[in-house]
Amino acid sequence: MSAAGAGGVAPVPSAAGASLDAPVGGARSSRDDRKLLNPPPSAGEAKPRRVHSFSWLRGRLRRLTATVSPRVAGCGTLLEESVTKTEGAQLRRRAKVDAATGEASGASHHWHGVETCGSVWACPVCSYSTRTVRAAHVREAVERWGQARCGMLTLTIAHGPTDDLRAMLRGQSAALSRVTRGKPWQRFVAAVGLEHRIRGCEPTHSDTNGWHPHEHCLWFFRGTDWRQRLHARDAQWGMVSTTRADGEWDWAERPKSDEARGELIAAGWQDACPEEWLIARWQRCVEAEMGPRHRPSSRVGTRLTRIHDDGRYLVKLGLELNDPTKGKKGRKQGSRTAWQIAQDWVEAADKRSPAAKRDAALWCEYVGSYKGMRALTWSRGAEEALLSAATLAVAELSDEDLAKAEDQKDGDEDEVVLTIARDDYAMLWSANLLYRLTRRSEQPDGLIDLESYAAELIEQARAIERRKWQRTTGALDYRLAKWGEDAYDARYDGGDYPRSELLSA
Repeated sequence: MSAAGAGGVAPVPSAAGASLDAPVGGARSSRDDRKLLNPPPSAGEAKPRRVHSFSWLRGRLRRLTATVSPRVAGCGTLLEESVTKTEGAQLRRRAKVDAATGEASGASHHWHGVETCGSVWACPVCSYSTRTVRAAHVREAVERWGQARCGMLTLTIAHGPTDDLRAMLRGQSAALSRVTRGKPWQRFVAAVGLEHRIRGCEPTHSDTNGWHPHEHCLWFFRGTDWRQRLHARDAQWGMVSTTRADGEWDWAERPKSDEARGELIAAGWQDACPEEWLIARWQRCVEAEMGPRHRPSSRVGTRLTRIHDDGRYLVKLGLELNDPTKGKKGRKQGSRTAWQIAQDWVEAADKRSPAAKRDAALWCEYVGSYKGMRALTWSRGAEEALLSAATLAVAELSDEDLAKAEDQKDGDEDEVVLTIARDDYAMLWSANLLYRLTRRSEQPDGLIDLESYAAELIEQARAIERRKWQRTTGALDYRLAKWGEDAYDARYDGGDYPRSELLSA
């Protein structure tokens, strides 16, 4: 047992937090130096390494996230009914079976009957459980429909460093709803052969431009000629002029008569295509919902491209299956995802530094803004048309139910490898040492002396609790000695202990 384990510090390389003195373009991310949460795991231990790093990161973010979402902060605690039934916390072993061969292919370990928050935005553990299933559903939909008949639409808005993330999310969602309403939209759908849509959203942040929320929509078309349909010019889609010196172009509604169309053509205009109509419609809807300051550029505000074999469309939909801190990175230098911001705060040597305080504020803003939002939104009838009957039954479950996929309540056939008292489990959870026990159990010889290893971790957790108690009582003694009886305030110790116990400790 290493000395680092006594303090609950994860065995990961450290990286300095982002600096306020970073060059123009944003704070440096830990990805810039390739100092990731965990080194790349081997193929045989890929899932265990990811899952355990998620559990560790969840514990390190617990106190910070509790200020915005108390339920997320309680993820991993024992459910009352599970403790009553089993008389303690049980670590269970579940054998994996290869779907193709029907043979056993390893095993996973999980704690039976623990609370899950189901947050795909703020909890690394529940995010992994949920997004793994959602990504499999999206991949199945693309394979069943045909990759050649699918496209990825990206919608962005203009933004700045002082813009509020929650307000932008609401305005962006309202603008997209406005785009997909009315007869003009129905005419566009019929012209390009659009059948179904899947929508996802995940932001990045940079010091220069602030939060950058953007919509990613996976579109399913009837035919493989959808790109030709998008670029087919016709006066019914309006008129465009590309003579502006700044690289932008102007769009006008379709002319009311042939004379009006002839006048525009004589002035250098030409017939528009469905793609240009979509770009102009997105601009108008954003301006109507959010104001002219957020109106996007006609060159980068809307982009519709083919999807690739490498699965990048899953990353764009926010369904990256790797370590959350290894998720997609912004294209511009200094742009970070929310998980990278969280990692930089966790790894900051001084939590009181300006960079760490800024990262903490950004993380809390992100969690509060995305609270209650769904990771994916399918258009009406898309799931029924794109997924098999067996997959559809799972896809209809909520994110919270999917987060319980490894659980626990219906896993009575699983083998119990360790049982510990409820109070001991609570101490391990509070000290963020549970991931060490589950990681040890999944090693080839991990079940040997597992009970003695658990006892060692429990002693470390008790030592951490004693140090917390000493700091609490020491701070109270100092205040009482300096200011007298009026100095006591339950806010300083969290109100966990009666005043008489604090004074007599």
